[in-house]
Amino acid sequence: MKALLGNLVYVFLGGAVLLFAAILIAAAQHIPSSAASDTSTTTNSSSGWIPLSSNSSSAIIAAARQSTLFNVNRKGKGDFLKDLSHLEAPVLVRALQTPGSVVMPDYYIIPIDNAAGKMVGAAELELNASHTSIQVTSIVTYTSAHTHGQVSHIAKSAALKDLSSQRRVALRSGTQPQLVYIPIDAAALETGEVVWNGGGTSPTDPVWLIPGADGQNHIVGADGHAYEMSSVPVMKQP
Repeated sequence: MKALLGNLVYVFLGGAVLLFAAILIAAAQHIPSSAASDTSTTTNSSSGWIPLSSNSSSAIIAAARQSTLFNVNRKGKGDFLKDLSHLEAPVLVRALQTPGSVVMPDYYIIPIDNAAGKMVGAAELELNASHTSIQVTSIVTYTSAHTHGQVSHIAKSAALKDLSSQRRVALRSGTQPQLVYIPIDAAALETGEVVWNGGGTSPTDPVWLIPGADGQNHIVGADGHAYEMSSVPVMKQP
């Protein structure tokens, strides 16, 4: 929890992102310790919208490099990433949407490696509604390196196995698992009305949404548990 709260010290975001930051504070007490401890330092900025020339990895990275956060002086002694030169391909992380849920933005997440090829952080790029522009809202430092090429705590192959073994459900034909983050119902968490241990409350800590052959969608959380959609405490519209 301390790690996640540390991420929010420098928050200076607008609109929906400010609301989401507040939700993260409340949710930190209810997600796995591994998920909470994996994001130790976040630098935030409202750097303005930057148009995307295309949805290619090179275009997304080029747009991100125009942002304020990619151009600040990183030579100091602060607890932040000093080297942003080793970037992996951006990953699309969608906001989990259920009937009546609040509408939150989708994100591109750009994994950041160190010189040894270990994933040590990630840049969080908020997308506008039409997915034609981005703004870099944070750069996160992980306290423990992630597997190269894997933003989520659970690999896609492991998530599919978890769903199959726990629910006896296979992947729906013609579909693919999707990385999502969960806009948690903070009020329900605070009152104890719901308990959530599955993680995925931040775009840089996504979980897997898997369309099942049973005709239902399923969430495989950071704890490796396969959840029915009805058990995921997504914040509802007033």
